[in-house]
Amino acid sequence: MPESWKPEYQLLLARAWAFAEDRKVPGMQNNVMKQFFLDTQEVQDLSQAVLQDTLRRYSTVGSARRRAVLEEALWLEEKKGSKLPDGLKVNLGAGFSYDMVEARKVFEKRKKGRGKAELYYVKVPG
Repeated sequence: MPESWKPEYQLLLARAWAFAEDRKVPGMQNNVMKQFFLDTQEVQDLSQAVLQDTLRRYSTVGSARRRAVLEEALWLEEKKGSKLPDGLKVNLGAGFSYDMVEARKVFEKRKKGRGKAELYYVKVPG
């Protein structure tokens, strides 16, 4: 995949996860999460658009998707030298500050290691 397509692809994953959450299709949410982690292994950074749109439009307070994106951004900041965009330093809506504090706690508890998709899976009934 050309590098220039990566931000659009990441946004497509965020939209697919939001759709699956809305329609209550947890298996699809988990498959999207797996792909997100495969995709970001190849990406030097999460794009500003992905961070902003995922956190503002395609995830809910306390959702697995929001946690995954915040923790991945923290890992990229720590390990790869990318910086969280300035836009993330402002309040992105209700619950953002709480989610960021929780993401930092988990990140620190994991000793600043990278998360795995399985950590953010939603329960599949049955």
